Amino acid sequence: MTSENGGQTDGRTLRFQHRRPEILGALTEYILEHGVGDLSLRPAADAIGVTHTTLLRHFGSKEGLLLEVLEEIRVDFIARIAPESSRVEVTDLGTLLRKQWRALTTDRELRQFRLLFELTAQTRASRPNDGRRRVHDAVSRDFTAAVRNLLTDHLAISAARAETLAILVVAQYRGLVVDLLLTGDRRRTDVAIDEFIDMLVRASRESSAL
Repeated sequence: MTSENGGQTDGRTLRFQHRRPEILGALTEYILEHGVGDLSLRPAADAIGVTHTTLLRHFGSKEGLLLEVLEEIRVDFIARIAPESSRVEVTDLGTLLRKQWRALTTDRELRQFRLLFELTAQTRASRPNDGRRRVHDAVSRDFTAAVRNLLTDHLAISAARAETLAILVVAQYRGLVVDLLLTGDRRRTDVAIDEFIDMLVRASRESSAL
């Protein structure tokens, strides 16, 4: 069978193309549970009930599969944190940041953070054009942008100040998520984020009063 670009398309690929989103979703769950360090196609295929050949047919290679899963996670992660405040009118900086912290520390998001931290460890020494490095950098960029957009959409601050605050807030989020993943002590991290937010709010008010 000939594809639109003139190449040959495997008939089996077309026949099972409708299963691709289902397979990608199952693989995403598998990788969120098992990480990427020891990822192997055959165990992954067995776990989600397909064959090794099916995965290769849909994704081309282990790296191709992994990049699609990471992109799926990136899109889901940003979509879940970005619209949180757009559904509720919030004008107080402290309320806004506490709502976002709660959104970031659900069990689902913590699994995604764990995988993204693993990806960070793998990509620091890689070339900038490597697929994993590109996904990692996109997550970092989009995470900061999501926080910045929340600030500019709901607070009367300049874009430059929102960018600076977003970098600071994201750094605190990441650090406290690491602490939460290591200790499992949610009360400890909630108290710490509350203290940070209170400090930030006080500094913001003092700056506005000058």
